Amino acid sequence: MPPTPDPSHRPATTIAVTTVTYVAWSVGRLSGMERAALDLAHELAGQVRTEVIIGRTSAITATIARGEAGPATVQVGVLHLLRAALWPRRGQIVVVVGIFTIARLALLPGVHRSRIVLWEHSITPDRLTATRRMRALARLARRSYRRASVICPSQAVAAALIGLRSPTPTVIPNIMLDSVAAAAGRHKTRLNSERITIGVVGRLEPVRNPVLALDVIEQLDDRFHLDVFGDGSELPLLRSETHRRGLSDRVTLHGWVDDRSRIMSTIDVLLSLSASETFGYSLLEAAAAHVPVIALGVGAVAEVVPSHAPGCVVATTSPAAIAATVRALADNFPSIAEFEAAAALRHREFGPRAITETWCAFLGIGVKERPSTH
Repeated sequence: MPPTPDPSHRPATTIAVTTVTYVAWSVGRLSGMERAALDLAHELAGQVRTEVIIGRTSAITATIARGEAGPATVQVGVLHLLRAALWPRRGQIVVVVGIFTIARLALLPGVHRSRIVLWEHSITPDRLTATRRMRALARLARRSYRRASVICPSQAVAAALIGLRSPTPTVIPNIMLDSVAAAAGRHKTRLNSERITIGVVGRLEPVRNPVLALDVIEQLDDRFHLDVFGDGSELPLLRSETHRRGLSDRVTLHGWVDDRSRIMSTIDVLLSLSASETFGYSLLEAAAAHVPVIALGVGAVAEVVPSHAPGCVVATTSPAAIAATVRALADNFPSIAEFEAAAALRHREFGPRAITETWCAFLGIGVKERPSTH
């Protein structure tokens, strides 16, 4: 179950909370942190007035405004964001989402700290070590981490925050709706077809090690095909390396695909080679579709694999070792009982009721009984 929040970590305010406002500087994709924030706003709106404010307009903000946050009110504009952070209304708690927003607001004088909650999704010890930009943002945000209440989705993120001398953050996992459903009859007991599809999903950035997937596919026989769903700075390199290595007939670069159900219905194994993992959203989405995962043992991976997402954790970036794990998984596919046990655990620990109640306890909001569906 999600932890019961320590009262000492709650926002330092004695007011009755009537409005919870989630603010983010920008939203580029409806995945990971962004998906979790909107799903939470949707569910929390059944308990208290809930708002979502996005500072910068983008192609996706119109989609969000059309209903991605459900009954939560959506506003777009920097002035709306600054007004909420600097001059919160009576009864309003402002939840600042992600390090990019936290770092920017840390530069502003007069932010009402007693009414601010920081929701940090992005940093892990691995990512701080590997990424210069993340270290710079963390330096900007450090003072805010030390002064405000902080929530994070995993013990891995909590460890990074404690390393920045933040008071002990409260770990509340991201909400999972298991909206990526397993197709009827999809579950397999063994992969023995002439084509086994390995999927890589997400942003193609250096920290995600996408080129390592090419090294792995070179270690496997021609039955194995690599499908890459994503975009980012490493996409041109991935494209050129695929051509240079003569892998064009075994590697397909699909670009970004929003429909995770479509992705999961076409792959047999999800491969995550990221050097940093803050929660494991895509791993859990794969599990919901009865797709096993193979992931580097970094960040929050050990917190969800194989307990919540059946599959294997690998301790090395050796292409040969990872390829051997792929072969072993192909010959010993997780059972339907393993996927069902993982689904029950996800629902119990990350489901809407558990996470909404934990957030309400953290914010000091009384939980309303949900209407009966019978």
